[in-house]
Amino acid sequence: MKKYKIGVIGGSGIYTLKNYKVFASNTSTDHKSSKSPLEKYSINGHEIYFVSRHGIGHVLLPHEIDYKKLIENFSNLRVDFIISFCTVGSLNKKYRPGDYIVPIDIIDFTHGRIGSKYTLDNKHVDTKPLFNAALVELIKNSFDKVRMDFINDGILGVIEGPRFATYAEQKMFKKIGCDFLNMTQMPETYLAHVFSIPYISLCHVTDFTTTVDKRYNINSRSAIVTFKSNVEKIEKILSSVLGCLDEDNFKILRNSKNNTFV
Repeated sequence: MKKYKIGVIGGSGIYTLKNYKVFASNTSTDHKSSKSPLEKYSINGHEIYFVSRHGIGHVLLPHEIDYKKLIENFSNLRVDFIISFCTVGSLNKKYRPGDYIVPIDIIDFTHGRIGSKYTLDNKHVDTKPLFNAALVELIKNSFDKVRMDFINDGILGVIEGPRFATYAEQKMFKKIGCDFLNMTQMPETYLAHVFSIPYISLCHVTDFTTTVDKRYNINSRSAIVTFKSNVEKIEKILSSVLGCLDEDNFKILRNSKNNTFV
């Protein structure tokens, strides 16, 4: 049975896996960084490499992250795929706080970020499909196994930050087709395609934007409770992913032209 190397990127609130019992038994840290150290875990023969996108204690804002270095490090480690956790605000009442979503596409509103224009061998980069169907299916099976709801739908708009979108901007983003907003999934997603690493964004809805419900905001009690529940569920989700890999024996072919599961 194939043993996998899995890259995991922690979003807001997810700064280490050391606090989770299932991962803490075999832990070492290498590729040390003062802000975002890389943690290595060995579980049932699989290797998990974890990095906090915002650094320990959330010291890096979305526009300050070196996305190229983040993904290039995973490429050098030859990970088989990357699971990227992030938080999003919902522009659509159909997608509610607490939901876990893999969007079907992204609209990128960022500008001037490190890695946004990076290519290998001076080639154009095709990002279709944005997330590999077999990897989406793996995540779906993982959620089914632990009886958690999972959604594969909607359009994610990625804004520059660090400020939140104004009310008028939220209305604009919604009008052009965005269902939720985030500040980190570009150019991160794009760079995974550059380095030909199967990648998936697992978005956790923390709150409604004010265009949906004026009672909600990122600092509201409801949003904070939802945010904390995301952190508490990470171990459950990742453990289930490992279990589904063992059961289904996924085989991943990573080549220089595209990300393909066979």
